[in-house]
Amino acid sequence: MKTHIGIILFIVLLSNFSYSETTNILNGVEADKYIFGASQVILNDESKIPSFITFRSDNQPVFREQVDLLKSIIHLSSEYNLSLFSKEDDKFGFTHYRYVQTYHGIKIDGTMLIVHVRENKIVSTNGLLFDQINAQVNPLLNDQAALNKALEFIHAEKYKWEIPEEESFFKE
Repeated sequence: MKTHIGIILFIVLLSNFSYSETTNILNGVEADKYIFGASQVILNDESKIPSFITFRSDNQPVFREQVDLLKSIIHLSSEYNLSLFSKEDDKFGFTHYRYVQTYHGIKIDGTMLIVHVRENKIVSTNGLLFDQINAQVNPLLNDQAALNKALEFIHAEKYKWEIPEEESFFKE
């Protein structure tokens, strides 16, 4: 039993140590220099984009569901974008907007920016976004080549779009 507790304690301490190694917390003036109006900014090694921002109550940006405003606040460059995923109101008067990140129009799995808004002002943001992706985004196949590959793989005798009743149903 003592061995298990020792191992668990070691893992907890190790995870806390590694967290502190990869996290930089900026408060007050330092936070404001990094993000104008911020009282706290949390950065990590994964990205220069903050994983957490809290704005001072006297300088909360007005929220108008404008992606360009969000991109400028978090310093997101032009090859990246944010796409609204969901909007949810809670019982405390906050509206939580969830955005996924795209790179040249392609969704980046695992990304999310949550913007916490109260009385039309951004109170805080948190999430994981990336700023150092260097990937080829040109498709290897055009539409026709992709369709041909799919047809070769499936080997169906007949497809729904070849049945007039089915095709007209899908076009309605």
